[in-house]
Amino acid sequence: MKKPKKYQRRRLVKTTFREDTGKYLLDVNKLVLVSIVISEILQREKHHDILLFGGVAVVFATLISGLILVRREIKREKTAFRQRKRSKR
Repeated sequence: MKKPKKYQRRRLVKTTFREDTGKYLLDVNKLVLVSIVISEILQREKHHDILLFGGVAVVFATLISGLILVRREIKREKTAFRQRKRSKR
């Protein structure tokens, strides 16, 4: 019986600058959304409508652009035929 490994190696996932930028935009999206909610609760500004509509526009813009940048493309190689695995005898 094998002993369980004490430390499991974590597989490092390499990310590109594009994916990191997408993650950053999603974080900015969360911060803008929270700031809109807090400003509406406190109601210190005189122009609530401008703040609300402008904030919602920024939230949608950062959300969509962040999701587009984070998306990974799956690279698939096409082979002409499928190779069979040989069994050991």
